[in-house]
Amino acid sequence: MVSTRYWVWLQCCIHQGSALICDILDVYGDPQRFYEAVSSCDPDAGLKELTSITNSQLQKCKNTPLDIADKIISDCQRVGCDILCYDAPEFPDRLRHIYAPPAVLYQKGNLAGLDQIPAIAMVGTRKMTPYGKKAAVDFGTQLARAGICVISGMAVGVDIMSMKAALKAGGYVIGVLGCGIDVNYPAENAKMKELVSKYGCIVTEYPPGTGPWRRNFPARNRLLSGLALGTLVIQAPKHSGSLITADDALEQGKDL
Repeated sequence: MVSTRYWVWLQCCIHQGSALICDILDVYGDPQRFYEAVSSCDPDAGLKELTSITNSQLQKCKNTPLDIADKIISDCQRVGCDILCYDAPEFPDRLRHIYAPPAVLYQKGNLAGLDQIPAIAMVGTRKMTPYGKKAAVDFGTQLARAGICVISGMAVGVDIMSMKAALKAGGYVIGVLGCGIDVNYPAENAKMKELVSKYGCIVTEYPPGTGPWRRNFPARNRLLSGLALGTLVIQAPKHSGSLITADDALEQGKDL
């Protein structure tokens, strides 16, 4: 296994949701060899082995110091979260086979063994009707009782309602964040995050301290569907994040 700092450095160089990480691993095998190639190359000449990288992307890699990873690793120790690298045995195999897999995951709780259990992502609107609330509770409860993991983005509304129902039924749950693991977003879910990390797992590809920026969530949604065998949408308006997750699920060949 390659040192954690090289995986963290790679994810700092390449924005979340980019397929370039796959190209880098295909060509160089691991991020340490890529780092060494970047360190010794002329940015104007580019990397002959990696034709998919642009000059601006290569320049960003060149300008990103390796010790940025040391700070992130220290921050993870401070907030009490683990770093799961792409080459770790515990890294979910389901994510290795999606388009643009993450180089690292930051987790709090227990994610090991996910590939051996069925899991369903539950997503939906923040503004539920009474029917939407009942459906979220009913499905969350019954899935948990059937031994199926419930995965959500922990947003207000359908997401959090389904997770609460699953936890109440004694189920295993996973919350996928679009921000740092130490950032409470939305703020009212702070206590829920603690419960999920205790009885399941909180996971994100964003390092500690990363805010809930709008651009993070479309990339986050591919992990929601990627970790699950299927996605269940309960009430979603047009052009919503829930429907982005639905599209991701279809592109990944998952049930919807």
